[in-house]
Amino acid sequence: MPAIRRRITPIILCLFASYLIGNGRMPLWDRDEPWYALISRTMVRTGDWVVPRAAGQTFPGKPPLAYWCQAAAMKVMGTLSGDVFAARFPSAVAVTLALVLLAVVITIAIGRRRAICTVLIFGTSALTMVCAKMCLTDALLTLWITAAQLCLAAIYLGSRRRWVALALWISVGLAVLTKGPVVAGVLGMTAIVLLLLDVAGRWRSAAAWAGAANWWPKVRPLSGLVVVLAVVGPWANAVQRRDPSFLRVTLRDKMLVPIAKKALEGHAGPPGYYLLTVWPSFMPWSLLIPMALWRGWQNRRLPQVRFAVAATIGPWIAFEVVRQKLPHYLLPVLPALSFLTADGVVRCLRGQYRDLETSGFVRAVAAWAIIVALVAAAPWAATNPKWNFGPQPLIAMVVLSAVGVACALAVYVLFRQRRPTLGLSAMSAGMAVAVVTTTTLYLPRAGFLQISPRAAAAMIRHNVPQSGAVTLIGYKEPSLFFYYPGTWEDGGERFLNGQPRLFRQWILVTRDLLEQSPPHIRRMWAPVEIIRGWHYNDGLKLVDVILARRRDSPDDEPQIHADEPR
Repeated sequence: MPAIRRRITPIILCLFASYLIGNGRMPLWDRDEPWYALISRTMVRTGDWVVPRAAGQTFPGKPPLAYWCQAAAMKVMGTLSGDVFAARFPSAVAVTLALVLLAVVITIAIGRRRAICTVLIFGTSALTMVCAKMCLTDALLTLWITAAQLCLAAIYLGSRRRWVALALWISVGLAVLTKGPVVAGVLGMTAIVLLLLDVAGRWRSAAAWAGAANWWPKVRPLSGLVVVLAVVGPWANAVQRRDPSFLRVTLRDKMLVPIAKKALEGHAGPPGYYLLTVWPSFMPWSLLIPMALWRGWQNRRLPQVRFAVAATIGPWIAFEVVRQKLPHYLLPVLPALSFLTADGVVRCLRGQYRDLETSGFVRAVAAWAIIVALVAAAPWAATNPKWNFGPQPLIAMVVLSAVGVACALAVYVLFRQRRPTLGLSAMSAGMAVAVVTTTTLYLPRAGFLQISPRAAAAMIRHNVPQSGAVTLIGYKEPSLFFYYPGTWEDGGERFLNGQPRLFRQWILVTRDLLEQSPPHIRRMWAPVEIIRGWHYNDGLKLVDVILARRRDSPDDEPQIHADEPR
């Protein structure tokens, strides 16, 4: 163990640092991240840690453990680091703890080489690094599911220690308190696929089925139910007393409906969705997915590999069946897939297989390198004059492109020279450096992706009151509420119906809706600032958001300022 600590501890610490660097400089992304941060900040400011609320309304849909972690970080370090960094801090810690669990358990059960490879592969995969740097529930959920899967694996492999079963059910309870019953589907499908793998070839033998399932009682399901209720029950009882509709809406409308009937907020996907999204999600290691799955299937006779195969295929099928799909839902599958990849890599490096040295694989590396170079050059698309995004962070773009091209070239050359160990090391190091470069140099300066922070800055410059002075028309993003807290109105329908007198003193309106309104309505408003950017939550649409105030007189014509991305 001292040797593994000396080798793997610096790796985990470096990964933890990469998860933290730049988090306070990047704006909040997507729609969920601002909502979660806003809910957590509301908990801190109101002292109500039972019912998740934000912007004056209750937000059912998820239990509160992720909010509690974010709110606790804000309370402890918010004044020092800013609420954005503090809100993202628990995700970085959760992924790091998952890496520690994988390192310790795999080292003890199998060996240090597979432990180091698994940590490197899982820790530097694209989806892991993204989720570690965002204040979503997925990182925390993956920590609990990883802990539960490792305990389940220990029981399957013969452990009879009671504390393993206890740790399993505590992890399940914490996962339920993070994101509801998702963990039941993950563990259940893992157990079912394990059963099928153990019975394979003896389908008609009742004894074979009974023997394959003889480890299930060792999980202690009845005692586990008591443990889960002890973990979740106090909060469930408190929220039921405070808001009787919260649990009903959360379970029925926000969890069961997306699983069985229809996806919420347009987050639907066809069967095979994750067969497509896993390739960018598992970058740079997606190059090794075919080898990992094929060699894992060949070696499924080994109990550890068989469990990893089941922990990959079972939950994957479960996520494909669910109606609601998003790429980051697959994160709990990646630890098992990373182990299968690491197992195949170690076998190749030991000479058991030649998969990493064949001419076909080298050609695949060449195609992979071209894709990496193109992705690294993608930020240059924002310089297209037709989009008129204004000055771009050219130095950051040059550095980012150089890092991507250098990594792609180094990996290709090393694999072509039949030096797979160095090639794999270059892949992991290149991914970590690329993420740090993106989050510290490029994204904080990519103003065309930061409509809400720029709109909030515009309102501050023009002294717009935070006490309900703004009506939103066509642009209503949660990140706006986070950066400029206050009371808001959605007036899009009334705006087009010709009822502007009901509006506040200020409006934040998209250009297309302003141009669709009748002329006499347009004349009532004096634009003071225009914010142009990509509305990535709406299909990456190019949008102009206009801050305007009600004219005091027909001659009131303030100068329009076109805000430039910074």
